[in-house]
Amino acid sequence: SELIMASIFKDNNQVAYYELRKKRNELLKETDFHALSDVTLSSSMRTYRQALRDLPANTPNPQWDGETSTLLNVTFPTKPTE
Repeated sequence: SELIMASIFKDNNQVAYYELRKKRNELLKETDFHALSDVTLSSSMRTYRQALRDLPANTPNPQWDGETSTLLNVTFPTKPTE
């Protein structure tokens, strides 16, 4: 997978944003059931999901460590306990 990413992306910065969005999408998917039309979305869950959607724009310098496959310089919001 690292070899595939190296051929698709020009540098580690692009890989970092790709990985950031991938992780963000996974976290959003985990909470999608909270946003169904027949469920009342709590304000804490609404805030959490908005913070996830805002992550790429609010993360000026994500880094990707290809050796350890680790995303660095990113602070993901804490999921509310509901």
